[in-house]
Amino acid sequence: MRQLFRRAGLPVLAAVLAATAAGCGGFGSVQPLTVDTALHSYVALGDGFAAGPYAGRTAGGCLRGADNYPTLVARELKITTFTDVTCTGADTRSLTEPGTVGTNRARLPAQIAAVGHDTALVTVTAGIMDHDLLDEMFRVCLALPCGNAVLPNDLSAQLTAFENNLTAALRAIQDKAPQAFVVVVGYPQLMPLDKTCAKLPRMTLAQFNASNTVLSKLNVTVESAAHQTGSTFVDLSGLTQDHSACSAAPWVSGMTAVAGHSIAYHPLPAEQAAVATAVASAVRTR
Repeated sequence: MRQLFRRAGLPVLAAVLAATAAGCGGFGSVQPLTVDTALHSYVALGDGFAAGPYAGRTAGGCLRGADNYPTLVARELKITTFTDVTCTGADTRSLTEPGTVGTNRARLPAQIAAVGHDTALVTVTAGIMDHDLLDEMFRVCLALPCGNAVLPNDLSAQLTAFENNLTAALRAIQDKAPQAFVVVVGYPQLMPLDKTCAKLPRMTLAQFNASNTVLSKLNVTVESAAHQTGSTFVDLSGLTQDHSACSAAPWVSGMTAVAGHSIAYHPLPAEQAAVATAVASAVRTR
C-alpha cells in the first residue's frame, strides 16, 4: 500500500524533537514540531456507482448526486479542496481519455485531468460500464429468455481488457500525483445470493447466479488492479450482501428507473452513505 507518510517514523521524529527542545536551555519553551497528516485535496473519479444519481440533489448530464459517497467522504474527513468528476455512464477509458459520457452524451475531458501533482487523495470506482457489462448482466436477460447466456462468451477477454485499462489508469494517476493515497472501490451486491426474488419474477435462479458470477469476477478483477498498483481496495460485497435490490432494505435500485429518484441497478442514498464510511475508515488507517 502506498502511503503519504511513513507512519512508523513520525512518533520517533516527534519524540526526538520534543526531547531536543526540552533539553536545550532557552529552547525548553519551544513547542515541538508537529507534522500535518491531514488530507487537503481530494479528487473523485469513476462511474455512476460513485456519482450516486439522486443521492441528494442531482443536476447535470452526469447525474452526480449532492450526497454521493465522494462528497460524504470529503465532508467526513474535512477535506478543504475537493473535486468530483465522477459521471454516470463512465467506463475505465473515461479515466484517461476524453469522450462522450453521461445522459446527455456530452464530450468530457479525461477524468484524470482533474488530478494534480499535489492531490493527496484519489478514489476510483470504474469498470462495470466497460463493454456494457451492467447491461449484459441484467437488462438483456430481462428482455430475452437468456438463461445462462447472461454470461458473455468473451467474458474472460473482457475482464482482462478491463483489468489492463484500470491498472494503466491507476498507474497514470500515481504518476500525476506521486504522493496521493489511492483508494479503489468495488461494487455492491446487486442481486440476492442463491435465491430468486419476487420483485424480479422473470429471472430464474440460474440467471441470478450467472449475474452474481459476473459481478464477483468483476470485483476480483478490480481488486487485482488495485493490488498490482499498491492502491487500497475497499470491498463492498460483504458490506452490502444483505441490501440487494430484492432485500427488505435495498441499497440499490431494481430494474425500473424512477424519474427523479433512481436509475436501474444503481446505488441508493443509503449505499452511498455506507460506502463513504468504509472509504473514510480506509483513509484514516492509511
